Amino acid sequence: MGNVWRFVLELEPVAKGRPRFGNGRTYTPAKTREFENSVRALLSRQYWGVPLKGPLSVAITFLFPRPKKFKHPVWHIVKSDLDNLVKAACDPANGIVWEDDCQICELRAYKKYAPEGKAPHIIMQVCHIEDAQ
Repeated sequence: MGNVWRFVLELEPVAKGRPRFGNGRTYTPAKTREFENSVRALLSRQYWGVPLKGPLSVAITFLFPRPKKFKHPVWHIVKSDLDNLVKAACDPANGIVWEDDCQICELRAYKKYAPEGKAPHIIMQVCHIEDAQ
C-alpha cells in the first residue's frame, strides 16, 4: 500500500442540508455553506500537494459531543444521517485533496461519540487503491 493521508478536522460534524428554493433560485443553507468553507480551510492547511488522481479509498469517522444521556455509549444513533455527513465532508475536498469525489471507489464511514473530555471532530484518511494487475 502507498501513502496514507490523515486529516483531523477540529470542528463539530454537520450534515449537508437540502438545497433551498427562494426568489426563483436554488441556494445552499448557510449552516452547510459555513461548514463546507471551514472544512475546505482546514484541509488546505493540512494538505499541500496537488489533488490526488485515480481511484481512492476514504475512511471518515465523525466524532460528536458526548451528551449527558444517550441511547448507546459509543455509537451516535441519532440525527444526522451518515450519508449527508459524508457529502458535507467530501464535497469541500474537491480540488484540494482529490480532483473530484467521484474518485472515491471505497468508503468506510462511522458516527461515534467523542471520547470523554475530547472535543467533537472529524478524522479522514485517504489512500490510493492499488490496481491488482
